Amino acid sequence: MESTVPEYTEGGEIRERSGAILPKTAPSNVYPSADGDSIVMGANQDSVFTRLAEAMGDPSLAEHPD
Repeated sequence: MESTVPEYTEGGEIRERSGAILPKTAPSNVYPSADGDSIVMGANQDSVFTRLAEAMGDPSLAEHPD
C-alpha cells in the first residue's frame, strides 16, 4: 500500500486489485518451491532484502541485484 498514494497523486494511476502480488515490487509474491509447495515472500525493503540475500548464500545480491 505504501506506493499507492504517490502512484495516484503523481501519476493519476488507480491500482486495481492484485491479490497477494505487489506490482512493481520484487521480490514480493507467491513463488513455487523446489519441492512443489509455495512460499510467500515479501522482501521489498532494503534491510529485509539484505537478510534474504544472506539467507540465500549470496550477500552480494544486496549490493548489485542485477
